[in-house]
Amino acid sequence: MASYSYLKTDIINTAENESTEFEEQIAAFVNRAEDRLVKELDDSGLDYYTSVTLTAGNPNATLPSGALVVRNVMFRTSATSNITTLLQRPYEFAIDYWSVPTSVGKPKYYSRKDNSSIYIVPTPTSALSGEISYIRRPLALASATGVSATTTNYYSEFCYDALFYASMIEATR
Repeated sequence: MASYSYLKTDIINTAENESTEFEEQIAAFVNRAEDRLVKELDDSGLDYYTSVTLTAGNPNATLPSGALVVRNVMFRTSATSNITTLLQRPYEFAIDYWSVPTSVGKPKYYSRKDNSSIYIVPTPTSALSGEISYIRRPLALASATGVSATTTNYYSEFCYDALFYASMIEATR
């Protein structure tokens, strides 16, 4: 389990650059590397799950804060019913498919409406309990300046080599 200070020392030693200017930029290198890893790795360790209530007569559902990619939306009509998985479609499809959001039916599709909500069609006839599977960026190591108690994250614990190499790539830019 590598910490931010270990990564910082590893980058300085590998780059053979002990200048103050270089050391001050390491947090930026690591931050950009973590952003890159979120985009380029399809890692199940970044998956999060949260429950959601689909409101009757409302096609919009709020996403959890920090949700970057919505992997799956599912719901149950009752506690004993089977799970129904909604199919992802573009927002334009959802609008064309269910052009009158006040009419209701059994939901089939969802689309990403904006950065904080999804659009569900047909609009649910009753309140439904569901679950959203999504990707969220782990807490940034670059924010751990030694004062913070958080000096490790998913990448430093489970993907150290990928984090180190991505940081080195960012350092060479």
